[in-house]
Amino acid sequence: MWQLDVTPAVFAGLGLAVAAVLLLAGAGRRRPGLRRLGGIVAALVLVAACAALVAFGLRWHWSVAALGAAVGGLALFVVLDGLLLLYQARGAQRGLAVVLAAAAIAVVALGGVGQHGGWERYAQAQAAIEAKDFAGAEAILADLVADEPGFTDAHAALGHARVGLGAYDGAKAAYGEAIARDPEHTGAHVGRGWMRWFTGDLAGAEADYRRLIALDPDVLSYYFELERVLFEAERPMAAAELWADVHALRPDWTVAPRQRALALERAEEWDLLREELPSVLAIPDLAEDAHLHFLLGRALNDRRRHEDAIAPLRTAVAIAERTLPASRDNFTLYGNELAYTYRWAKRFDELKQWSGELRLKLGQ
Repeated sequence: MWQLDVTPAVFAGLGLAVAAVLLLAGAGRRRPGLRRLGGIVAALVLVAACAALVAFGLRWHWSVAALGAAVGGLALFVVLDGLLLLYQARGAQRGLAVVLAAAAIAVVALGGVGQHGGWERYAQAQAAIEAKDFAGAEAILADLVADEPGFTDAHAALGHARVGLGAYDGAKAAYGEAIARDPEHTGAHVGRGWMRWFTGDLAGAEADYRRLIALDPDVLSYYFELERVLFEAERPMAAAELWADVHALRPDWTVAPRQRALALERAEEWDLLREELPSVLAIPDLAEDAHLHFLLGRALNDRRRHEDAIAPLRTAVAIAERTLPASRDNFTLYGNELAYTYRWAKRFDELKQWSGELRLKLGQ
């Protein structure tokens, strides 16, 4: 059921074995420098193990391995250093060397307790999920978490398998168990967030995606998932505020002001668009965004500033025309808005000319 974790445990054991050899070689007063060096090596192993414990948090297999190495390191240093002061005869030293070697091996084994033998079954279940054999994966994972209830990743994967089966209540329980054991488990939050969105629990989905953003604000996809939930909940202004916060946090993400503009379009906040879009279009990566130019023209038309709306609408049409026929729908939208604008501005000659060009370009 268990196997050695070669990552933290073996290296901890090797480090402690080196420390033990140094302590042995410098026993008593003959080579105090080696004794001090051995103590330093043992202390470094202990510090590294504690750092690993903090870095990997509550993840079962890493935290137990690090804790095992830390406890083993402290015990080995304190006990063996004391023994070396007591036993200085050659025969005792030879016997003690055997004890030290056994202790180092014990540390390796203790750290290895953290690595699940269940990882093989977990890998089989993951392969089954990828093959869409959700029933097979669910059976493997249900047995695995029964055998190893501290295996957080297995609980999350069980949730994924049950979502694939449409067993949403069971998936909710599995995700909840994973998150209860590790509140920072992103996979469980991602899975539960999607499941809540899919089943119509928009408030729950929003909570999961906001938690994910708090855990790792540098993952752009979390913001798009949250935006989708807010749009479906008919809260476009909340989405606009979200992207404003993103832009403040990461001004290098030019997608943020663009997505804010799209959210404001959904909310029909034309005054805000008219105020913000000139500075947004001044961003080099967005200067050639046809839809943003269209939105600026549309916002100006909303205030009956038709003469001012003509220039951005012409720009939108020109940019969209470059990618015809792929941009046909947008080109039609922008072209019609420009035609209406010519009419509202009473530029009838330009309206007549543009109407003919528009029909020709659209093949009508």
